[in-house]
Amino acid sequence: MGPIPVVTARPVRRGRRSARLELCLAAFAPAFGLMVWRAWGELWLVLAFGAPCALGLIVFGSFLKASQTGNAEPYALADISDSSSDVLGHIGAYLAAAIIEPSASLDQAILSLVVFGLIFLIHVSVGLVHVNPLFYVFGYRVYNATTEAGRTYYLIARTEVADWKGPQQLVRMGESILIEQRNHAAS
Repeated sequence: MGPIPVVTARPVRRGRRSARLELCLAAFAPAFGLMVWRAWGELWLVLAFGAPCALGLIVFGSFLKASQTGNAEPYALADISDSSSDVLGHIGAYLAAAIIEPSASLDQAILSLVVFGLIFLIHVSVGLVHVNPLFYVFGYRVYNATTEAGRTYYLIARTEVADWKGPQQLVRMGESILIEQRNHAAS
């Protein structure tokens, strides 16, 4: 037998299911908010879409707060690639909110809940929740990053990563996310 080949690059870890669920709530908060607006007048639908919208906004706010107050550590990154194209996976939920009229009939209400449930479930299962469109609204970008030790992460940064030299002060969020500490980022 010959030598065993060494795999130098691996995909980013999906993270724990609970973390993916929280991130999915945050990523889809605007879509759920649009559905609240579309369902206005139907209390049960407003509650069905409003609860995940509110929870998602709380999670997103907590994430941004942690980026300001979290314990930053230096991370030496060997490779960084842009993950912006992954944000397109969220567009389906926003288009569904524009197309589906949940308050038109009971059938449409059920359809809207099923469609959003499936989109949500797929994103949690696949792990696309790390690329949150709200980050882009707040001036962040999402990248895939590999440390010099070969560990892969999702990297969320406000500054231009192409200009980074040496280790960066980053806050580790869960198993697979690094976020640039806000007080270290240039506005």
